[in-house]
Amino acid sequence: MGLHDIYVRDKNGCGSLGPVTVAVLGIPQYFTPNGDGYNDNWILQGINQWPDFVIEIMNMRGDILYRQTAEENGIYLPYTGVDMNGSALTEGDYTYTIKSKSRQKKYFGILSIKYD
Repeated sequence: MGLHDIYVRDKNGCGSLGPVTVAVLGIPQYFTPNGDGYNDNWILQGINQWPDFVIEIMNMRGDILYRQTAEENGIYLPYTGVDMNGSALTEGDYTYTIKSKSRQKKYFGILSIKYD
């Protein structure tokens, strides 16, 4: 996860003159915001390399419960498991989307919140 420098060479040893920097996004499938100091936040590794990220957490009906954008915050703030009103979400499965127009990327999946 994070930034990686990749040097590309073919079987004859020909390749790029310098590294190509690639941002790899690490997306955990769950987190446990139970206050025990371990895995309490949903931390997206590498998201700060996206200057225009948009993160949305939705219930299974598709209602947006939480939204964060680079434009609003300037930097990524790890998600703590609350909705837009500051109320803790119940334990269960939620969907997420992570988008970037400049990177032409969109990720989506299931995020589980567990309190055990």
